[in-house]
Amino acid sequence: PTIWGGPGEPLAVRQSLEDRLGLPVVVVNDLTAAAWRYVHGPDEPPFCLITVSSGIGSKVYRAGEVLLDAEGHGGELGHWPCDPSPGAPRCDCGGRGHLGGIASGRGTLAAARRAAHADPLGYARSALGAVAPDPDRLDNPALVAAIRSGDPFATGVLRSVLPYLASAIISVFTSIGIRRYILMGGFALAVGPRYVQLLTEELERLGCFGLDSDGIRRMVTLGAPDDDHGLIGAGRLLAARGAGLGAVPAV
Repeated sequence: PTIWGGPGEPLAVRQSLEDRLGLPVVVVNDLTAAAWRYVHGPDEPPFCLITVSSGIGSKVYRAGEVLLDAEGHGGELGHWPCDPSPGAPRCDCGGRGHLGGIASGRGTLAAARRAAHADPLGYARSALGAVAPDPDRLDNPALVAAIRSGDPFATGVLRSVLPYLASAIISVFTSIGIRRYILMGGFALAVGPRYVQLLTEELERLGCFGLDSDGIRRMVTLGAPDDDHGLIGAGRLLAARGAGLGAVPAV
């Protein structure tokens, strides 16, 4: 949806590529492939991979597989409608109040612009106002730099959207007991350890039923600081499935 804005017509990718290449092809969602990057053997403990970038996506790995139904449903945490109010931010898919529209990189930038218009003096005094006097020209690199430097205004904006992501994580934990959450995606990785710190503080504030503070602090980690998740994961998926060297992954 962050590219097309909504669903398109089905496309037989695997069959088309096999016809053109004359090789067996495995087709897998990019985030499903990325999850396999963090599977290091058959005894890998369960985890949920969450990407925070232009949107928000997720996949849960458990007992040798990424959890999806036969039609591919599952792992679309970014389209959870977490804000039912009529004026909730609009998601790229067209819906309102979706987690991705609120707490993704794009969602956080939009929140910063709204906060700037609501508090122009506070914005002008912040690091953001220094680099982008017009908040409508503010971009994510400036927002990330301000958060990393501890700017109060920028940090407050991030804190304002993190409760929605924390609530989503808590819902996954309380429903299926996943205790490991790996964060990837351009926005989360750019903010870095500060992102994990602020998200963990929100998880502690809200509470995870049955976990103490030490348990909550161990829940969230950052993924590898590169953009190779899908490629590495697709290779590990093929190896795990015994597809051999003749199969070509299409991610």
